[in-house]
This record gives sequence, C-alpha cells and structure tokens, in this order.
Amino acid sequence: MLEEAADLFARVRSRTEDSSLARTALQIEALVRIFQQNPEEALLLLENETQELMTSESVITHAKMATGDIEGAKEALQVGIYLRLVLLTDLMVGYLALTGGEEIVWRETLRRLRAVSGTFQLRNLHPAMEIKILLTGAQAAAKSDEAWALDLLEEYTELVSAALFPIQLRGDDYFDRMDGWISESVLSEDPPRDEKTIRTSVAESVLSNPAFRGLAKNPRYHRIKRRLERIKEGF
Repeated sequence: MLEEAADLFARVRSRTEDSSLARTALQIEALVRIFQQNPEEALLLLENETQELMTSESVITHAKMATGDIEGAKEALQVGIYLRLVLLTDLMVGYLALTGGEEIVWRETLRRLRAVSGTFQLRNLHPAMEIKILLTGAQAAAKSDEAWALDLLEEYTELVSAALFPIQLRGDDYFDRMDGWISESVLSEDPPRDEKTIRTSVAESVLSNPAFRGLAKNPRYHRIKRRLERIKEGF
C-alpha cells in the first residue's frame, strides 16, 4: 500500500503543471519513503529542494497593494505571519525534543520557545501547539530540573482542564483579519477523534510517559496525576 502511495505521488509530481502541487506531492512521497524505512531515498528526493526566500503571501501582498486592496494585503500578511509562527514553533519543539540531553541547549531552546509563545499568546491562538510545547518542555526538564518540569506539567494540566474541546484555531485582537481564512483552512478542522479519545490522549501523554517516572514520589506530581485522571474520565 505504501509503495502504491509513493508511486501515485511520483506520478502526480511528474505530470502536473502546478508547481505548488508538485512540491507537495514530492514532500509527501518523501514522507512515504521514511515510513517505508527508506530515509536515504527520501533525502535523495529532497536534495534539490531549496528554502523559499519569498513566500506566496509576500507576492499576494504586493499584488493587492498594486490594485489598491490594502485591507486584502493586510489579511495576506496576517495569514503569512500566523503560518510562519506555527511553523517556527513546531520546528523549535522538534529541536527541543532532540536536544533533551544537552543541558545548555534545551534550556535556551525552551526559554526562547516560551518567549515566542508568550509574546504571540499561542495558548489562545493555537492551544494544541501550546500543549506540545509544555509537554516537550516538561520531558526535557524532568531529567535535571524537577521544579521546572512540575511547573510545566501544572500549566499543561491547567490548559487541558480548560474549556478546550474541541481544539480550534482562533484569532485575537492582533490577528483580527483571519476569520475567513480560519474557516476555510485545513488547520482549523476539528480533529478526527471524539472528545473522549482526545481527553484520554492528553492525559495518558503524562500518566504513561516514562520521562516522568523520576517525579513519582513528588506530592505535586501526585496532584497533577489526580487531575489528569479526572480529565481522562471527563470531569
């Protein structure tokens, strides 16, 4: 099945005249090769990929400004900022996870990540991403900074205890021109899992996480576990 999928995306990128579609097909084909335990092939597919210095939003903005559509240009820029914020955060979370054994690096990565998150109020804009930050940060901190790990887990528990479900994207007073884009974006679609499954998942991400075994005797961790058990049961 995976081989058929890879062949399908290879045909798409070789036959389409849409450069955006071809690029997407290439990236998905590379992911399929990784799933097939063939990372070398994935790297070969991506070796000529170059980073885009100019985004589509930049071009759209210039085009809209040229036609006098200033409001449309502002909307395009807001969407671009938002998308790059999500991408930056996701990349930093990945880097944090990979550098958990490097004390100085993970601490600085987490510090900068929290600064970005706080500045843009990511907890309100993209709660699912904030959950990833808190969980990954707690896993890194649990190895050498128990107090910080517990602070992050308490914040994690507070966030998932809130009126969070279903998890949805939203704008705010700064990102105030994105309602149309959010309503049409695939990023804003409800996750394909029911609420109980999501609650179980966010609770078990801590309760069954071996990274937190060293916290087992801490009273604060016991309180966190009790709250997560209640969340898991829907209370």
